[in-house]
Amino acid sequence: MLSFLDVKRVGLATISADSQAAQKWGLAATCPHLQGDPLADPRMSNLLRNAFAGATGSLHLEGYRYFVGPVPERPGHAMVLVLDAKEEAEAKRLAQVSGRMADALKSIGKVLTTHQTLQPLAVAAAHAIAASTEMAAVLLWARPSEDGAMELVASVGANRVGTTSVAKIDVEHGMSCAAEICAARREPLFVPDVHDNPMTAGLEARFCHLPPGGLMVLPLTIGHRLIGLLELVSREGDVNFAKSEDLFKTVAEHLALALSSALMFEHVERQASFDPLTGIANHRAMQEFLHRRILEAQRSRSTIGVIMLDVDHFRLFNETEGHDAGDKVLKMVANALNRCVRPYDLAARYGGEEFTVIMPGANAEVATAVAERVRQEIQRIDFISASGERRQVTASFGCAIYPDNAADSASILKAADSALYEAKARSRNATVLYGGTFVQKRSTDGPTVVDDAREAVPIAFREQCEAFLDRCRPYIGHAVSQLGLPASQSHTLQAAALLWPYWATPDGAAGLSRAGGGLVAVASVLKWIDERYDGRGKDGVQGASIPVLTRILSVIRALVSHDHKASGDDEGRYDPMILAVLSEADLAA
Repeated sequence: MLSFLDVKRVGLATISADSQAAQKWGLAATCPHLQGDPLADPRMSNLLRNAFAGATGSLHLEGYRYFVGPVPERPGHAMVLVLDAKEEAEAKRLAQVSGRMADALKSIGKVLTTHQTLQPLAVAAAHAIAASTEMAAVLLWARPSEDGAMELVASVGANRVGTTSVAKIDVEHGMSCAAEICAARREPLFVPDVHDNPMTAGLEARFCHLPPGGLMVLPLTIGHRLIGLLELVSREGDVNFAKSEDLFKTVAEHLALALSSALMFEHVERQASFDPLTGIANHRAMQEFLHRRILEAQRSRSTIGVIMLDVDHFRLFNETEGHDAGDKVLKMVANALNRCVRPYDLAARYGGEEFTVIMPGANAEVATAVAERVRQEIQRIDFISASGERRQVTASFGCAIYPDNAADSASILKAADSALYEAKARSRNATVLYGGTFVQKRSTDGPTVVDDAREAVPIAFREQCEAFLDRCRPYIGHAVSQLGLPASQSHTLQAAALLWPYWATPDGAAGLSRAGGGLVAVASVLKWIDERYDGRGKDGVQGASIPVLTRILSVIRALVSHDHKASGDDEGRYDPMILAVLSEADLAA
């Protein structure tokens, strides 16, 4: 009657209360739990005794499903139907793995979308992976820069000795751990038991806080680029670890994308905050740092030291040695700064050849001592030109202290800059501490526009601009006297003369064109400086349409530059009346 059934997958047995098998057929004759004395096995015993008493039940045991019930016509006996349940066990295991994968991916995915920067992302991801997959240890390496080494950025479940030993992954000097093998091959590496492998027995088998089982290392790649490594160490006895490779590969793929985004975000942030040539903070980062430190200093009633320094004769150096040599010197100066300042200070490139150091908590003594240390370090720079000539590199320094010398970030920078200008005016290669309190002049009856113009001139152009203004002053005074100009126009004319050498550069023209405040009027004077009185200039503006101060400065510029065309050879270029007045001053000079 049962001949159509597969005797390897189905069986029947009758068991008596004295553990005698009255009858066995098919699978019942070979399954282990019905051999010998079934009542001796506690798991089978409870099921059978219930059947002897008239009850039914079932049990899944080690790949077999047992259905047990009483035999009505034979009291004290039980009938056992046994089925091969290996497929059921496998389905249950797969369901557990699927549930594990879904829970893990949900938990990890939430973490990966929460953090933008590398370190918080790595730490949160390592903890989420360890918790959701019940690992003994999780280690995560990343490559912060494309040309740098792989660094351990997060770990869970490993002691300090272990994390120190694998802090960096460097396959160029041999392979001493599983992670380095994975990095070299760029393929997943699986070790069934860390105790059985000589390489992992000395590391993972010893540094895990929980008893470890197997190990899997997965490369984190984007395209052909290896950006990180993920190492998972299972807990001892985790039978699902070896069968969860698909889960771990999926986690690695998501983690690689998140790490790539974090590294890209940090790269963009670094570009926005650091000077690309010297590698130190840029002007924007310095301003933000100073602003935050001043807020802290106001709360704690502490001081801040500010140092401004400028490389001496840098423009001449660039002209004689070339810009590549100039760039090299700027890098060497930045390195000297980094060697001399304290870990919690900020060294920044202010612009051009000018640098700034912000020193929280520093007083005048500390700031000047650091400035002197940097000055001497720069003086020791050994620069050899392309021609083999040794060139001396020096810098001038100005120091100021918040709140002793100024009440806000803009004023403290200007106080330090003023001290720097004094150092350059004295002898260069010197350090000057600002004295007094820096107060910006804003009175309406003084030459504030000249002060504003002076502040707008980068230190690299300051000497040239001041020298040009000095040559122009006699002509400006003569023009004011002879033409009856008011004091405000005299100040504007002086400011325009001061700014002219800087305005003549592309950066200067672009920057001053956007200037506000009193410099708007000065910029309007300089804007038309190259127009001709006869209308044959660039934009065709002619005659009285050209501002009078522009016409005056145009003639003065020609005279101080010894342009003899201004004396009459090209009279169509200049206002003839102004030319005549100022030529008299030139003849008198």
